[in-house]
Order: sequence, then structure tokens, then C-alpha cells
Amino acid sequence: MPPRPGPIPPRWILAGLGFGLTFYGAAQFVGHSESRYRGRYAFDALNYHEPTIRAFAETWPAADFTNYWSATTPLYHYILAGVAQIDGSRTTLMAVSGLFTLAMFALLAAACARRVGAALGIALMLPMATSLYVFTQSIWLLPDNAGWLGVLVMLILALRRRFDAFTLFAGGLTLILLVMTRQIHAWTGGLLVASAWLGSESQTPRTIAGLFTDLRARITRTLGALLAVAPAATVTLAFIALWGGGLVVPRYQEKYHGLNLATPGFFLMLTGIAAVFYTGAILPALINAWRRHRALLIFAILAAIALAVYPETTYNDEAGRKSGLWNLVRVLPILGGHTSVVVLGMAPIGAAALVALTTGVRRRAGWILAAAAVGSVTAQTMSPELWQRYHEPLILMIVMLGSA
Repeated sequence: MPPRPGPIPPRWILAGLGFGLTFYGAAQFVGHSESRYRGRYAFDALNYHEPTIRAFAETWPAADFTNYWSATTPLYHYILAGVAQIDGSRTTLMAVSGLFTLAMFALLAAACARRVGAALGIALMLPMATSLYVFTQSIWLLPDNAGWLGVLVMLILALRRRFDAFTLFAGGLTLILLVMTRQIHAWTGGLLVASAWLGSESQTPRTIAGLFTDLRARITRTLGALLAVAPAATVTLAFIALWGGGLVVPRYQEKYHGLNLATPGFFLMLTGIAAVFYTGAILPALINAWRRHRALLIFAILAAIALAVYPETTYNDEAGRKSGLWNLVRVLPILGGHTSVVVLGMAPIGAAALVALTTGVRRRAGWILAAAAVGSVTAQTMSPELWQRYHEPLILMIVMLGSA
């Protein structure tokens, strides 16, 4: 008798894998075109990240992590240095680097398709697939999407309806790999802590006051989460010690230090722009928020206005406000020489969209999505460089998953 065919994977898994492979093929096609070495991202890859990979490859498996040519932690470069032991051609390294994006897109598309079906799940992916700050990172030798893959895994683990030992183990392991790839994403450990405090879906409170009930169980779970993130925290501190107390390698410590108080308003502005592409999902949730959470919605809008008005939001290269939509800020009116009309106009829309999404989904999911936004903004405020590429992928993940 002929062998029976194996079980067919669910459609949402096939949709995710199919979308990831399609995107990967498109990125590799562009990567092999004559324009592959043009643009800012090719410049960064050729002058910073590829030299780091080559330097690690020369001594691999040993490597000097004290002062290389990337401001990120070195795992991405170290992995590709290992690939270079087999084939060190730039074409091969770019193809392998693109696998991080393939995995990210397959996982995200599958997560959306599981909730809303294959066709709509893939439709939700299109804004991210066409984002300059995602597509370009999938072509050249850049660590960004490897980091975003880790952020996505942490977010999906935290969003699971059930909090259990698997959440802690998988989250703790993912966090170690993530902080070894991009140290700025250490904030995702907070998602694991938030998930522990909330507990499983049935343990998630309906109100803010409910967060402080059943404290013994919540504290016990949270202590477990803190133990799970402790190894990643230790790794991060070890790199800081290796770099002489800095958050980046010594060669970039003069550049990457200081705060940028315009970060919250800028994040909300980008969220408002992203929300436009998901109006069909957000508008009903916004109506629901107006009816059931009106005070919260009004407070969020007023807070967004304050965050847009208080810090300076003009184009300023030296203050890290450059590239991306800062170029639009540069040509549009500035109020009082201080406040961009773009930031002031879009930040309240972004705040309203976040309230709509976080109150329109399951309670536990709403808390986690809110924690992701707050955690990322807090971490990025500690960086002086306020660039769109550091925010847009996560914003799209939050809006996309909330919409799904």
C-alpha cells in the first residue's frame, strides 16, 4: 500500500511560511540587482557591519568584542562570521542574513492569519512588507531585523493566553539571544515581567485596581520572571563592563549618549501614521473606546499634545532629529520655532489609536501591547538618535497584532 500522506499544516502556518518565502525571494532579487550597493543602508553595511563580520571571521571561533565597528552587541556579526568559514562571499552572507527577516515575516504573518484568516492576515502584513525600514534591512548586512525577530518572539510569548513554565523558559532564552544581538531591546524583558504579573487570561484583572489583588500569586510569578531575565541582564552587564562602562563599544560612546525627550511624541506621531493603514480595524475600536473608555481616551489625547509641545520637535541633525519623516518636518510649518505641526497633528491620533487597540482586544493582550509601547519608548528615550528606523517596525507589529 502507498504510504499515507502526512498531516497538512494549518492554513495559517502555510500562509505565514508562504508570505515569508515570497518576501525573501523579492528581497534577494533586489539584493542581486545593479542598485544593491546604493543608499544609506548599503553604506552602513559596507563600512560598519561587513568589516565587523570579516574581523570576527579572521579569528573565529575566537573574537575580540572590545571595540569593533558596530554600535550593537555582536551576535549577528558573530553568526555570519561563522557562515564565512564555509563561504565568505558577500552574496552568501546577504542570503543568510535575509533568513532572519524570512523568519520574522513568516512568524508575524502566521500570527495574524491564525486570528483573521490567511487572506486578511497577509493583507495586514503589506504595510510592513513595504516599509523602507524593514525591506532594506532584509537585503544588506544589517543586524536590525535579527533584533526585530527577537522582539517579535518576546511579544508573541507575552501575548499567549496561558502563562506557564514554557513562557518563562522560552522568554528567558530568547532574551539572552536578543540582548546579544541588539542591547537596546533589553526592555523586552519587561514584557516577560508584565506577563507574569498579569498571569493567564483567567487571572487578568478587568480594572487597574485589580492589578493589585491576589498579590501573593502575582509576586510569586513575577519573581520567577525576574529569575528568567536575570541571565540576559548578566550578559548585558558583562558587555557594559567589557566596554568600560558604556552602553556601546568605546569608539561610539561619544556619539551615543544622552536623552532625547522628543521620543514619546515622535513615537505617537509614527503610530498615528501607521494607524491610517489599519483604519478598518481601528475605527470600530475607537468608537468602542469613546463609549466605554472616554476618560482614558481624552487623557491620552491631551497627554499626546503635551508630549508633542513640551520638547522641541524641529529638524535638527545634531540633536538626532534627522532622516525619515524628519525631512517632512523640515519643510512644513514650525510653531514658535519649537513645535512641528506634523508631530502635533499626528501624535494625538497615534495616542487615540493605541487606546482603541489596547481596549478593543482581550484584556491581557491590551496590557501587553501597552507595555510594549511604553517599554520601547522608555528605552529609546535614553538614546540621542531619534530615527524612524528605530521605531517603525515595532509600531507596525503593535498596530498589526492589535488589529488582528
